[in-house]
Amino acid sequence: MTSSPGMLGERLVVRRTVAAPPDVVYRVWTEPRYARQWSWGAEHDTIAVDIDLRVGGIWRQEIRNRANGETWWFDGEFRAIDPGKRLVHTFHWRNDRGEDHGTSLVAIDFIDHGGNTEVVITHTELRDEQLRRDTEKGWEDVSAVIARLAEQTSRGQST
Repeated sequence: MTSSPGMLGERLVVRRTVAAPPDVVYRVWTEPRYARQWSWGAEHDTIAVDIDLRVGGIWRQEIRNRANGETWWFDGEFRAIDPGKRLVHTFHWRNDRGEDHGTSLVAIDFIDHGGNTEVVITHTELRDEQLRRDTEKGWEDVSAVIARLAEQTSRGQST
C-alpha cells in the first residue's frame, strides 16, 4: 500500500495502491455496509449512511468525531458511474459548529494493476489552501481504511 498525495492549483490528487482487485475496492467504496465502517478515518464514528448509486442519485454520511463530539455531514450527487472503474460526484461538507465548505467535485478512478488497484482521488473546486490541506488529510485517512477493508474482503475475511 502506498499513498501519494499532491496538490495542483485548485486540484488535489491522492493516490493509493490497494492489494485487492478493482471490483472489490469499488464495492467497499460504494456499498453502505462498508461505508458505515470507513467513517472518514479512525478517529470518527459513522452515525448514518445513505448511498443511492445511480447518476443523479444522492449520497449522504453523518460522522461524529470521538475526541470532541463534533458532527459532520457529507453529501453529494453522483454525476458519473462506471462500475469498478470510476465514480464522479459532488461533495459538500458542513458541521454542527456552523462551518460549510460549499460544493466541490470528486472523481475516483480505480485502475487495475494485475489484481491490485490504484485508487486515484481527484478533488477539485477547493476554495483555499487550508481546505486543501484538511481535505488531503481526510482522503488519506479514508483511503487507508478503505484499503484495509478491501484487502480483508479480497482475502475472504469478514468485515
